[in-house]
Amino acid sequence: MSSYTTTDLLNSIKRKSFLPAGQSTFTDEELLAIADEQVMNTILPVLVNVREEFLVYHTDYDIVGGKNAYDIPPRAVGMSIREVAIVDGETITTDIRRIEPEQVVSGSQGAPNSFFLKNNQVVLYPTPSTSAKTLRLYYFLRPSRHVESSDAAQVTSIDTGTNTITINATPSGWASGNSFDLIRQDGGQEPITTDHVSVSVAGNDLTFSSLPSTLRVGDYVALAGETPLVQLPAELRSVLAQAVAAEVLEAQNQPGADKAQKTLAKMIDSVQTLLTPRVQGEPRVIINRTWL
Repeated sequence: MSSYTTTDLLNSIKRKSFLPAGQSTFTDEELLAIADEQVMNTILPVLVNVREEFLVYHTDYDIVGGKNAYDIPPRAVGMSIREVAIVDGETITTDIRRIEPEQVVSGSQGAPNSFFLKNNQVVLYPTPSTSAKTLRLYYFLRPSRHVESSDAAQVTSIDTGTNTITINATPSGWASGNSFDLIRQDGGQEPITTDHVSVSVAGNDLTFSSLPSTLRVGDYVALAGETPLVQLPAELRSVLAQAVAAEVLEAQNQPGADKAQKTLAKMIDSVQTLLTPRVQGEPRVIINRTWL
């Protein structure tokens, strides 16, 4: 199955909204900007509300003795957290409970067993007494901004010895030190890794300090926070195109706008039955936590 690019999305939007080929009311860039808005306002709530762990990623922080506040990842949806855990070594992960700031009754240090939120930070309690273990923050990754295919590139070869990837063409403005997202070419077309800082950009060669082992020829590279692919389950891509088409028809005061909105609502209802449950043969098991 070939990748579903923003070019495919634009073609679908134009078909659904009956935009003539020579029209100048909406540029491709404007249509993609509307698509970004519809992802945030229409599609993202569907994915989060089905509670099936779509778009869930995690960031690890080394716990430092005497430091209790750690930033929520800047690309987290709503600057919110899905889960907070402490990882000890390779195998032991401990969920810790959320408390309210008024429950903090001591400034002494020790082994953290809870946390509270302060603005856009997770604050461990009690304050860690040693520099050991890892804080793992799970969060919903904010969808990337859609860009045209010419603003990104596709991997043509990978040199794991030098951590260098060769791409089909280097977009204007890419330079050493830029942060990139490496994006899977198939499936949900999700980021393989995000905010990956380049060591050098020379011609069509991009060198990094490391490369994810899952990166393959054919995968995509884009500036961090951008994507030439529609990073949604395949079943939602037509829904996104319909959402943009309905917005375009409404903006033009076209008579088909109301019908387009009703079609969108039916599509959302239908696709939710495909998204949940993600595991058909096993019921969910709720495990009681044992607090430390």
